[in-house]
Amino acid sequence: MIELLFQPNILSFTSDINNYFNAISQEFQALGGWTTLISILFKIVLACILGAVFGFEREIKNKPAGYVTFLLVSLGSCLFAVLQTTAVAPDATEKTRIIAQVVSGVGFLGAGTIMHNKGSVKGITTAALLWVSASIGLLVGTGGIINITTAIFATVIVYPLSLLTRKLGSKIVGERKIYRIFVIFEEEKEKDLYEIIASNGIAVNKTFFHNKTEIEGKHFKEVYIYMKISKKTSYQDLLDHLASYDWIKTIENA
Repeated sequence: MIELLFQPNILSFTSDINNYFNAISQEFQALGGWTTLISILFKIVLACILGAVFGFEREIKNKPAGYVTFLLVSLGSCLFAVLQTTAVAPDATEKTRIIAQVVSGVGFLGAGTIMHNKGSVKGITTAALLWVSASIGLLVGTGGIINITTAIFATVIVYPLSLLTRKLGSKIVGERKIYRIFVIFEEEKEKDLYEIIASNGIAVNKTFFHNKTEIEGKHFKEVYIYMKISKKTSYQDLLDHLASYDWIKTIENA
């Protein structure tokens, strides 16, 4: 009697399971089957490798975002791109919105790596690389020989070349760079200040008066000095040298 009661339920449950797996199998085949799955897994691995290349360079320089962060950004972008290609949507416009959201989302992530401290901004390069890493993941995730080749070329060739040319760029810029310092000094010593600067082989481009103050009967002048430093002079050595004079109350990089 008990077997007769449960037999129809068991048969119904077995039938539901078979129907469920058949539906999954049909959907799997409709999306491309094993060929598509292997392609997606390849994209995921490649996106992680390429993202790790960016992260490794940031990691060894002890930057805010490192190896894991870049790997995950590239991986996440790739997954969203894969979702876009496999998503069922009424039209292509609906699918492209996924990539648009990834781009804006990485922008917020990049903003979190930028730090502002005493007038200097740090983390912009890391933020830019996060953006690039996301684009690499999107290229790999969307697939196609052109996109994947472009992603590999940008990571393996263009990025290392940009690092190699950094020193050359810094050298070229350094020869033309204009430095700005903020100085508070005793007004009567103004002539001495500029003579010291000139004696170090430094050319003053211009000065900008900021304020005058009186402290304990002494008159102080506050100015911004714009200057071009020669190769033979160290900018930090200049600051240290000027800071050694008692009549200079404040000197700092502006």
